[in-house]
Parts: sequence; structure tokens; C-alpha cells
Amino acid sequence: GHTGLVTVPGSMKHVVLLISETSITSGEEGGFWDVMPISEAALVQNLTEAGVNVVLRDPIRDNVSEEMVLNAVKGNVNDAIQIGLKVGADIVILGNAMSKKLESQSVSGEYTIQTNISVRVISALKSEVIAAKSDFATARNEDLLAGELEAFGVVSGKLSDFLLSSLNRHWEAPSASQNVPRVSPPSVASPLPLEDL
Repeated sequence: GHTGLVTVPGSMKHVVLLISETSITSGEEGGFWDVMPISEAALVQNLTEAGVNVVLRDPIRDNVSEEMVLNAVKGNVNDAIQIGLKVGADIVILGNAMSKKLESQSVSGEYTIQTNISVRVISALKSEVIAAKSDFATARNEDLLAGELEAFGVVSGKLSDFLLSSLNRHWEAPSASQNVPRVSPPSVASPLPLEDL
């Protein structure tokens, strides 16, 4: 039989991207769906601009329990696969992000803020983890939120390049002979995840 080769139908070439974030500027209260993490927003923007169809949070929230998402983020691969299948996405990218002050304000009045993001990329159709990476960045700013946004922006940019090459490798593998563009550009500015239904 075919060893590990799964042809991904075009309708499944969607990505779920969910990050659990601990931020120095946002409170701890509220559920997973209440706030869009800074890191998740930055990663989604980067991938969408590169032509990846990222499933919006609303249809995921409507189909997947918060408990399942939190279990998946903590490392439950079966739950991650279920999330992808429920919303028709081959790829599920899950991660944890955090920001912290490395020191109190310096003489110049600046804070040093470090942000870390770790992500795992799971193929729901192949039922396996296909990539994983962690990275970090630091920024200096008198304003905590501005520094945090800058640092998350930098580390998200680094990780987005890795994610895009992982997606291209994964989706190219089975049909290398076909002359298809690696990532088809979105037909609209913010692609609806269910336009194929």
C-alpha cells in the first residue's frame, strides 16, 4: 500500500491555529475563547498574508469544546486530530506563548520584555505530528504593551517562516509531479473556512 502518502483534498487544505498565551499585560481571568492572544493574532495574520486558509475562531468555537482545545494545546494529539476533522482542516497548529519582564525599568525608563512561543503542527489526515519548534524574542520599551507587541511580532515572524515551509513540504509531498502552486492565494481578503461546502 501507500506508506504514509495521503493526498489532501483541496477542501481540506485549511489550517487551525490556536495558541494558549500567558501575557504580562492581559489578566488571567476569562476562558480560552474570550480573548484572541497577541501571538495567535500575529501568526494568523502572517500565514493569511502568505495565502494560507486559516480557519477563523468562531466556527472552531461552535464545533469544539474548550476542554478539547485545552487538552490538545497541552499535547493530546488525538484531540488535535479531532479538532481538524470537525472543522475540515488537515493541519492543526497548537502552541503555548508567554511574555515576561526580564528586569524592572532601567535608568532610561525602558523595560526588557521577552516572549516565547512553542508550536506543534499536526496533520489530522495523517494522524501525526509533522513539525514542532520553539523560539523567543526580546524587545525594549518604556511601554510594557508596546514592548510585548514588538517582541511577539518578532518571534511570530520567525515561527511563521518555519510554519510556511512545513506546510509547503507537507502538502507538496504526495503530488510532486503535478504543477500546482505551493500555496494558492486566498480568493478573498479573509477566506471563509467553509466556502467549499
